[in-house]
Amino acid sequence: MFWSRIFSFLAVVWFLIFAELANYYPAFLLVFGLMAWILPTVVLAFWLYRVKQQKLPMHYLGLSFIFFAVGLSFFLPLVDRPSMRQALIIFSGFLLYFDLSSLPLFVKHHKNYAVGSLEQINLAMLSWSIFLFSSFFFGWATFLAKVFWPILIAVAGFFFLAFWEMFFLRKIDWKKSYQHSLILSILAVEFFWSVAIWPVGFVTKGLVFSLIVLYLAYLGQAWILGTYNRQRFVSWSIVTGILIIIVLGIARWI
Repeated sequence: MFWSRIFSFLAVVWFLIFAELANYYPAFLLVFGLMAWILPTVVLAFWLYRVKQQKLPMHYLGLSFIFFAVGLSFFLPLVDRPSMRQALIIFSGFLLYFDLSSLPLFVKHHKNYAVGSLEQINLAMLSWSIFLFSSFFFGWATFLAKVFWPILIAVAGFFFLAFWEMFFLRKIDWKKSYQHSLILSILAVEFFWSVAIWPVGFVTKGLVFSLIVLYLAYLGQAWILGTYNRQRFVSWSIVTGILIIIVLGIARWI
């Protein structure tokens, strides 16, 4: 177990070193960015193999890591302040360490492993990935896009997979969730279109939109599981609304 944690720690250190090199040497962003993910991917692949070998539950280990890696790689080049890029890298490194260090415990001590811990870590990574992708899509619309419809297609495709993965992590069968994921992804496109015209920065738009997406996801989950009720709907709506107001209140308006 000691060596397993050491390898997980070294994988995160590897990631942080090359991510920082990519931050300080933008000309080599692609090279250092790809290098940063090599060792974490190898460590993750090894533990996924062990999970499959021991026939342990796989619903904890879905697309979250891929979304996390791709979302961070897409979003970072759009951030123009090195200090903000560094903060994003450090926070992402913490999440990555929690994920990689939990896998050995899950594999070697599955019977004593805290129920739902790895699931919660993957949900946290997925939520962070939703913010990264949301900000990237708004950055794409702001800086890179000459036409808008390819972005809407990308938004619909990603959030369909994100909703499906979130339901999957909650042990909801994909046959029950794919229709709800499709409906929620269409709603996400509508909200994306609305938020895109707000006079705030693309990171603020991404944060607000990710709050809306998580709100939709938890409502969809409650609906599928039959735990939806008016009180829960009102409380979640109020909390989400307050968070959005706070974000917009401290944001820089254009």
